[in-house]
Formats: sequence, structure tokens, C-alpha cells
Amino acid sequence: MLIKRILHRRTNGRRRHNKRRGAASIFGVLIGVGILITVILPSQLYIREVENYYERKVKEAIDLDIVRSKEDIEVIAFPVDENSTFLRLEVENKGEVSASIILLMIKDDSTDLDVDLSVGESKTLGPYNVSVQTNSSYYIKIITSRGNTFSSLTGTLFYGEGTWYTPSLGISVNIANDKGKYYILVSNATWSDDYTTLGQDQGDLGKYFEVKTGGLYTVVCQKESGGWVDLPGTPMNVDIQWPEGTPIVYIYTSGLGI
Repeated sequence: MLIKRILHRRTNGRRRHNKRRGAASIFGVLIGVGILITVILPSQLYIREVENYYERKVKEAIDLDIVRSKEDIEVIAFPVDENSTFLRLEVENKGEVSASIILLMIKDDSTDLDVDLSVGESKTLGPYNVSVQTNSSYYIKIITSRGNTFSSLTGTLFYGEGTWYTPSLGISVNIANDKGKYYILVSNATWSDDYTTLGQDQGDLGKYFEVKTGGLYTVVCQKESGGWVDLPGTPMNVDIQWPEGTPIVYIYTSGLGI
């Protein structure tokens, strides 16, 4: 009887010990799982947050590049008069989005600007003083808030012997075209020059006519369409007023649909 009681006590003790050990094991597992959750879950959330941030930045960069590519500002720089050290700018927004001009570069000198241009808007800026040196050349460009740079259509200006001059005066004719044969005539009272495409031109057409002097010129643009047909806006009178204006005048017309 005594032996049975002792065995019974030992058996009960083992059972209680096994229960405690089993509970401790379960508790240990729960603690381990909790540690894993507190360590791994925040790490996963952080990684996901970094990935989302990276994806947002990539999208923002792509969107910015798309908008930047839609900027197009036409810049024309010219002196106030032939002997002045001051330059003016004619700027026109020919792009698909509004733009802000933040910087003007005249050779190595920079001037901060704050000029907003809506689509299609044009403004006259200046005059801006230039630290001129005899027999020196000056390039002019503007920079927008999106980082685009646009140079003056007048090209590099030259200053020598107290006056401004440019390598050439001219008229640049640009015709929107898909396919066609064209005739262009530029003339004044004493001079003329013309151009005829050899065959059916594919794509837009551009032709530059160099002229000897400023003044009034007439530009005729025609397309062969069962006979020579005047393009919209032509004949057109063009007045080159260098140095009070641009030395190169740009003409735009279209042969589409004709």
C-alpha cells in the first residue's frame, strides 16, 4: 500500500511537471512568435514604404519630363539701337504648357528673372545692360523653372567699333507639310530669290533666304494642287528692322489639306 502511494505521488508529480513544462514551451513559442512579429512586420512595412516612395519619385520624374518636353519658348534678342549697350528680348510661349523664365544668360553674365508666360503669350523684356567689349561675341539664352534652356533665334550677336552687327540678315520660311510640291519667292523692289522643290517633299519644309539689307520684303508660298495655290497668310510682307529688331524673320504657314 505504501509503495502504491509513493508511486501514485511520483506519477502525479511527473504529470504536474509535464504540464508545467508543456505550458512553458507554449509560452516560449508565443514569445518567439511575438518577437518575430515585432521585428519582421515593421521591417516589411518599412521596405514597402521605401518601395512606394521610390515608385512615387519615379512617376514624378516621368511626369516632369513629359511636361518639360511640352515647353517651347521662342526668344529673339536685339539691341535697343545700333550703338546702345542695352539689349531687349522678345519672348513667346509656343509650347503646350505655361512656363516661367527664371534666368537670363548673356555670355557669362546671368540675371535673375521672374517672368510667367501662359500658352501663346508674348512679352518684351528689358532693356538689359551688357558689359560690352570691342570685337566680342555674345550668345543669349533663357532658362525656365523646369530646367529647359532656349537660345535666341538671332544667334550670336557681335559688338565691334561701337556698334552691333550680325553675320547675316535673312528670312526663314517654314511650311507644315505631309506631302507636296512647293514654290517660294522672296523679293523686294530691287532683289528676288526663289525656290521650287524638285519633287513631292515628305514632311515639313524649311528654307532660309539670306538678304543683303534690311527693309520690306514680300514672301509668296504656293503649293502645286492642280495649279499653284497660295498658302494661308501669303503673300506676306516682312519688315527686317535690324538692329532695332531681329536680323532673321521666321515665317510659318501650312500646306496641309491643300
